Amino acid sequence: VRYDLFYTIKTSWCFAAETQSGFSLYAGSLDSTGQLLWIGKLNRDNCKVTQNHDIQFKGVASFTAPLHEILECIQSGNSDSCDPRAEVVWVDMRDEFVDAWSVEMITVNTIFEHDLVTYNTTFEHSILSPCNTWFDEPAIYQIGPASGNYI
Repeated sequence: VRYDLFYTIKTSWCFAAETQSGFSLYAGSLDSTGQLLWIGKLNRDNCKVTQNHDIQFKGVASFTAPLHEILECIQSGNSDSCDPRAEVVWVDMRDEFVDAWSVEMITVNTIFEHDLVTYNTTFEHSILSPCNTWFDEPAIYQIGPASGNYI
């Protein structure tokens, strides 16, 4: 089963917050038992930067999951943990840190097909105080899950 993840990272509007730093973005979901499922990685090199009144990074990541595992999951009746989600997002800025970055929102749209049905889910992760919150050192920054737990 092929999963496609579409990422949009909107930088903060209060500053000229575009970054020259390299980054990787990871999205993960939590299943019904609390286990973490890594569902995708996107590098800055794969991003398309759109420049209008907001600076946005957009990109697509794809991965393939073993069909038998997905079918087994769907047939078990717990389909909420079968589809790829982005309940938590990590921004890894450890490798190529150049300058600080202020992010307003990260949106992840996950899409996959099974039995001619397309599953499409969107997750939005807003930064509550984007003008006061900076990714300002080489680190991994976690956004989400909504419960406030650290993974």
